[in-house]
Amino acid sequence: MTFHAVTTAANPTINKLLQQACAARSITCQFHLPENFDFTATGPLPPGDLLYRVAAPRRGSEAVRSIEQHLLSRGVATFYRTDE
Repeated sequence: MTFHAVTTAANPTINKLLQQACAARSITCQFHLPENFDFTATGPLPPGDLLYRVAAPRRGSEAVRSIEQHLLSRGVATFYRTDE
């Protein structure tokens, strides 16, 4: 299981807290940043992984949303409610 956070460098405190929380639980933590995300090298996440989009500033938030949508797939845990 890997915890994936779609975030920006503008969130250093939140990013650090998420990384510490994952380390305390022996969960791999991976950050996805808009400035270096490669859509061709990264596909949808496998079932069992966790995905969280850190609140992004207004400027640049469309890129963060695009990355989140690209990574999301069936079986990936999020904080979103589903009807399934």
